[in-house]
Amino acid sequence: MAQLRAVITAHIAAHCQYPKLAIVTNQEFRHLSAGALAPSAALRRQSLELATATVRRGAGQGAFRVADLDATMGTLGYMGLAAAYRFLDYGSDMTPEEIGRAYATLALRIVGVDEVGLTVS
Repeated sequence: MAQLRAVITAHIAAHCQYPKLAIVTNQEFRHLSAGALAPSAALRRQSLELATATVRRGAGQGAFRVADLDATMGTLGYMGLAAAYRFLDYGSDMTPEEIGRAYATLALRIVGVDEVGLTVS
């Protein structure tokens, strides 16, 4: 649980700290040259691998309930882009890290963990 919280907090905070970069590399990547795309593509791949391994491990240990891993990972990944748009369009009184922690709580609920850390049935 702590690992997923840390991964999602960092993921969201980075998207809020660099919202234009997050939007361009996630939505406009087809317009980037191979050289411009390579660093962000590598980071995306590494981030997905880390988050997926974390969710798989939690599910294997019975800490998470995940019916569809691909849908879950797509949802968790898209949260970063949603946060980038929110931060860019509306700003926030919260810091990127605070937003990251709020989204991490939502991510834990997505994998079946309530706020106390118990698996939700």
